[in-house]
Amino acid sequence: MSDVSSGISWITPKIAIGALKDVERAATQVTAILSLIALPKDIVLPPEVDHLQIEFIDGAGNGERNVRNAVGFLTDFMRDSEPLFVHCHAGRSRSVVILAMALMQHLGISRSSALAMI
Repeated sequence: MSDVSSGISWITPKIAIGALKDVERAATQVTAILSLIALPKDIVLPPEVDHLQIEFIDGAGNGERNVRNAVGFLTDFMRDSEPLFVHCHAGRSRSVVILAMALMQHLGISRSSALAMI
């Protein structure tokens, strides 16, 4: 299910993925946001939204600790069935990889199954 007006793609009723341009709209629909790029200073999130920002680059070299922290943040909210949003710049690479890893861990599914969900 997608929110066509904003580009937000709902992977499940509680898990959404999108791009930087979708962050403010997503913040009205979720309790947690994982930003895999720096948010511009003009984007201010509501205080009730848990937010973790870990700056990832496209491609290799993001560091195991950052990957573990990002996946852990997502799986904590998945475990508690809280709505969450993950994004990078375009919502097509960094966010897909991290979300797939979190789905694999949380649901005990294969990489191909996680990617098929996304």
